[in-house]
Amino acid sequence: VDERWRDDAFIGDEVTQRKCSMADGGSSVWTTHQAHGQPPELARFDHDKGEWVRLTSFNDAVVADTVFPDVRTIRWSAPDGLEIEGLLMTPNGAEGPLPLLTLVHGGPTWNWGAFFSDSEPNAVLLASAGYACLLPNPRGSIGREHAFAQAVIGDSGGMDFQDVMSGVDACIALGVADPERLGISGLSYGGYLAGWAVTQTDRFGAAVAMSVVSNYVSFHLTSEVWMYDEMILEGDWNDPTSQYVERSPVTHAHRCRTPTLVLQGAEDRCTPVGQGWELANAIAASGTEVELVVYPREGHVPMERAHALDAIRRTQAWFDRHLRSVE
Repeated sequence: VDERWRDDAFIGDEVTQRKCSMADGGSSVWTTHQAHGQPPELARFDHDKGEWVRLTSFNDAVVADTVFPDVRTIRWSAPDGLEIEGLLMTPNGAEGPLPLLTLVHGGPTWNWGAFFSDSEPNAVLLASAGYACLLPNPRGSIGREHAFAQAVIGDSGGMDFQDVMSGVDACIALGVADPERLGISGLSYGGYLAGWAVTQTDRFGAAVAMSVVSNYVSFHLTSEVWMYDEMILEGDWNDPTSQYVERSPVTHAHRCRTPTLVLQGAEDRCTPVGQGWELANAIAASGTEVELVVYPREGHVPMERAHALDAIRRTQAWFDRHLRSVE
């Protein structure tokens, strides 16, 4: 391998799919380039300088007069000693301890990287609102070869959850996070881990679970990606002793003591709306505060502008009410 460039940026036209176009026999390399504080633009690689030259400025207005949060890569040890990596985003120039939001990515075959602005939960907006945001890449994430990505198979909600929780401890040890003001949020598999977290620990003062998987049995019978659970879980969906029951948040929801907001798309075929209803009703049965919001016409991620704005505003308001009121 002849490495010509390395940096905290993302190149390519699709999330998680790095791609470049070659011209002039490979002497010219073109791609879409983005980074923290830098919106996507067409760029060409300068071989002599070893850097990307951005050739368009379509999104200048997006960043004009905008102060972006600080971001850095942190690493910590999981309970079994494995090194885990993630991003830590904090309000510009702020020092801790701050209320910490742990934002879990979906997939789990995905990762948090050097994107200009990620999908929900959006760390840039939440950090700008005064939160420290931990974006962990636990077992199951891509970017560290197949063995790391495959480590979640047969252990959904197991060591990947421990990877996330040890990251929270690392942020507390760094003096960035206030241990009395912790929140968690995620979408899709991140929504699953957020829903799983509130049934496994009382450490979080608030949670927002979006596009959740709450019951692997009903998920298997209603989702268009039902084959996913067959890949990640051990056992059969109709076996009450299998991981389909053991690793489902609804099974343990009677232990939940964390106020939880559940956001779901009415037309979601990946994590059907019933998953949100099941989690919300199971938590409500425990006597814990819970709120369910179903967005009409929406699928797996809110796309209509009014719904996308409502989701991020409602998310921040939920955390403000439960975590900022103790400041």
